[in-house]
Amino acid sequence: MAEKAKSIKELDKQIAKFESQKRWSDMIRSIVAKAELVEDEAEKVQLYSRAASMYLEKSSNQSEAIKCYEAVLEFDSNNEEAIVQLKQMYEKRRDWEKLIGVMRREAESLDDDAHFSAVLEMAELATERLRKPQICIELWQSVLEKEPEHPEALANLAKLYERGRDWEPLAKVLEVQTQQLTDPAELISALQTLGVIYADKLNDNRGAVQVFERILEVEPTDRRAQEQLKKRYIELKEWDQLEIFFEETERWDELIRVLEREAESPDISTKEKADLLFRSARLWDTRKQKADRAARAYEKILSIDPGNLDAATALSPIYESAGDSKKLAKVYEVRLEHAKDADEKIFLLRELGLIYEQKIKDPQTAFERYLAAFSVDPQRELLREDVERLVSQVDGWQALLTAYGDAIEAVIDPEASAELRIGYGRVLGSVGRTDDAIEQYRHVYEAQPENTLAMAALERLYKEKGEYDALIEIQERRAELETDPDARKKLDYDRASLLANELKKTKAAIAAYQNIIDTYGPDEKEAFDALGALFAEKEQWEDLADLLEQRIQTEIDEEGLANLKNTLG
Repeated sequence: MAEKAKSIKELDKQIAKFESQKRWSDMIRSIVAKAELVEDEAEKVQLYSRAASMYLEKSSNQSEAIKCYEAVLEFDSNNEEAIVQLKQMYEKRRDWEKLIGVMRREAESLDDDAHFSAVLEMAELATERLRKPQICIELWQSVLEKEPEHPEALANLAKLYERGRDWEPLAKVLEVQTQQLTDPAELISALQTLGVIYADKLNDNRGAVQVFERILEVEPTDRRAQEQLKKRYIELKEWDQLEIFFEETERWDELIRVLEREAESPDISTKEKADLLFRSARLWDTRKQKADRAARAYEKILSIDPGNLDAATALSPIYESAGDSKKLAKVYEVRLEHAKDADEKIFLLRELGLIYEQKIKDPQTAFERYLAAFSVDPQRELLREDVERLVSQVDGWQALLTAYGDAIEAVIDPEASAELRIGYGRVLGSVGRTDDAIEQYRHVYEAQPENTLAMAALERLYKEKGEYDALIEIQERRAELETDPDARKKLDYDRASLLANELKKTKAAIAAYQNIIDTYGPDEKEAFDALGALFAEKEQWEDLADLLEQRIQTEIDEEGLANLKNTLG
């Protein structure tokens, strides 16, 4: 520090000496040397300013003066004298870049309006004189920050971006410019340029679509915009928009060709291919009224995606209308794979069964579909009828028995269980498993003693097997429940006959026939005859005589009366 102070003191002496001698060059050099040594910034500014002024006044040395004023701005960025002098010298020397630099310094201290004017001036100067695109762009961007729709800034930036092939910011500028244009021709021209930039330079199909749509709003017949828009919709895979585009001109054939061509592309997924074929099929059907061509498209979908539900559903009415049973069965099978609702499954299974049974003449497959439907809801009588109709034809007894067994095991409701067991018993009886059938009917009878179907079945089977004691039990129960007098009488006769002829229980049979006479009256000739035969068999002559006397009292036929009297005698 002491050394520096000593040097500064020595320089002060030299400055005074050179000034007295009017040795201006030496004096200026000493002032600059002192400015470099002093610590205080204000003193530095004062010394550099003095040196710069003397360079101009005493030696007309602008180069050195500029250096000194630039040094001033390093320590005092808003020094008015330095800024004014530098602006004049830079302009005179045509050093536009440095002039703009010092103008920026000057603008920093200005209020908003003055600052905007200064920036605009710099931008114009840079564009006209400097011809350095990056500086020009920065300045015009500063103008837009203050005034986003400034026409001059937009116009100059558009030129600069285009010259520099800077497409993205150019597109943003053109977007703003197109919002300002009112003349249709100018607007379309600007939009065409913008659209090409989006499409060809930025690969921004979305932006291109928006631009070309705007063109068609102004001029709906613009062919270039139409073609570009169609191309971009395809690139974006915006098929809904593409259809709307073609709808205005009803060029359905062309749209179908586009969709089918795109569907053949090797670069698209199966899902995308199916979507395109769906669209072409719908257009064939609804717009061209050609169901056969629509069917081809749907069939292509199934060829690449055999389980496609939508294609199968769409083909169903087409095949049904055409009477193509084999193809209809195939699409029903696809639909069945996707069915989740029980009613839908049953509908499809039964329809398939009917097709295979009645149209294709394939009873085995028909039975399998009916049986599957029965397994979904075994309580539906119609489904039981279906399987039982074909079971003997395809020898499907074991499969049906298994299905019945599974259904009975799964059911909870007693009424439903009884109904299934009766059906199960019927099938068991059909295959000769009489004991198993009786077990099922008996299960129902014990749970529901008034179930007439179970009793009728048991009566038949007990009779076939000769299990007459069990048969009588059922007949007695049936008689108790029977409300029709004629039906009840028949049951009483059957029971009496069974006791007499099969079980050889004469005493019980006599009581049964006597009960018939007591219940239904003395006109029951059959009961009288049977009872008489039993009395004679047992040699119960007194009972037989009483019976004959009873008959004689009621007999009105003379021949019959004579016979009775003769027998009694």
